[in-house]
Amino acid sequence: RRRWRDPRALAAALLGALERRPPGDTAPGMAAPPAEVLAFLRAVADPAPPPVTVTAELDLRVVPLGGDTHIGGSCLLIEAGGTRILVDAGLRPGDRAEPPRDIGRALDGPLDAVIVTHAHNDHCGYVPALVARRPDLRVIASPETAVLMPVMWADTAKVLAERERGRARWGEAGDVLYGRADAEAAARRCEELPFGVARRIGALTAELFPAGHILGAAGAVVRAGDRRVVVTGDISGFRQETVGGHAVPESARAADLLVLESTCCAEDHDGRDLRVGELVRAVAEIHRGGGRVLIPAFALGRAQEIALIMRRHLPEVPVRVDGMAADLAAVFESLDPALRVFEGGTAVANRPAELDAFRTGVVISTSGMLTGGPAVQWASRILPEPGSALFLSGYQDEESPGRALLDLARKGGEFRLCDHGREITVPVRARVDTMRLSVHADRRGLLGIADEVAAGEIMLVHGIAARQRVFGDTLRVRGHRTAGTGPWRSGVG
Repeated sequence: RRRWRDPRALAAALLGALERRPPGDTAPGMAAPPAEVLAFLRAVADPAPPPVTVTAELDLRVVPLGGDTHIGGSCLLIEAGGTRILVDAGLRPGDRAEPPRDIGRALDGPLDAVIVTHAHNDHCGYVPALVARRPDLRVIASPETAVLMPVMWADTAKVLAERERGRARWGEAGDVLYGRADAEAAARRCEELPFGVARRIGALTAELFPAGHILGAAGAVVRAGDRRVVVTGDISGFRQETVGGHAVPESARAADLLVLESTCCAEDHDGRDLRVGELVRAVAEIHRGGGRVLIPAFALGRAQEIALIMRRHLPEVPVRVDGMAADLAAVFESLDPALRVFEGGTAVANRPAELDAFRTGVVISTSGMLTGGPAVQWASRILPEPGSALFLSGYQDEESPGRALLDLARKGGEFRLCDHGREITVPVRARVDTMRLSVHADRRGLLGIADEVAAGEIMLVHGIAARQRVFGDTLRVRGHRTAGTGPWRSGVG
């Protein structure tokens, strides 16, 4: 009852399980499902689709509208046979949350659906604003993502309202991107699509597959007649505490186009086990010395992963989870009973009491770049302590406080933090370091995905242009054909 709130998703999952059984594979005394049962499930899973003439010549067009030669605001327009859909509609990071760069192009015509690859804001954060403008828009995602997105949207709506109230005090108020009611309306439009089940969207069909990265993350195979485009979304191939690696389906192989993320296309990671080992040893050293460790972490995925790493490798070390990270950890537990974040010595932080009372252990808190949230309050207490440490666990934007802290730590001195508009200056005596646990495929991993899919062409997105050019050269040396990061059309090139 907790997972299958969408009857279409339940019917699709049952249908997929029944249709995948080999002939004669029935339990003792159980007959094969009657044809009328299968017909009923098909009708519920994909009710009364409009008549569509699908031919091998159906033209397929793909246009990146954001998150192509930059990271943030991911959005891809796919068109065929009069059907227009988006894969992702994310926010661009910054003080003012911005829509995908060219979202106006999608809104210039009809829009049938948005397929969301995962619940990070740079991929799903603009969806409530889209639904506000297109109330009948279908929002399609994996069951886990369909549960996580509304939590993210509600928090974003709250943050946007707080920012606008702050600007209003200085006479700078403008239009709010969306509010609580818009987030709730978008949540009502969510359709759960389990992995491996095809769903009709006008002249197109879409199938999701596991992409690793975070809980619920999906890649998408979009088909128009005999033409196919595969969109990886953010993808990784290694097992984590919270999710396994990607699983490319047969339906993706030899597609016409692979739209491949390229976040880490210039990096060769040392291996996840090595990175985890470095973090565990560093935390154990601080704990033995009687200090405490603050790990600012992204609320969705990274925070829960680190909490479970601590519980597995250092069960004797107390752990506190704070802010939005704690709220989402509770959602993780509801989605998968095996993901027991709050067990043993791991608990929700009791703030403000524990800001000073929690003297030894690990604090995992948002925001990951120290731009705000409870992590700022913890940092103001922990940075002045010589025996303690602050470990940044992920990417730090060039303009972020986290990047400024890393630069300062090499020289020493005082650091300025901003807590709800109040500036705090503290001496930096604690150890400051980076403990990156990337959840993106590195150069070798991306090459492996390219080889596995073996698409006619590859388009790189979600990366830095200069790095994409170098990686594109590598792909071509390995025999792959690359398409420019821009408008693409099947059968042209």
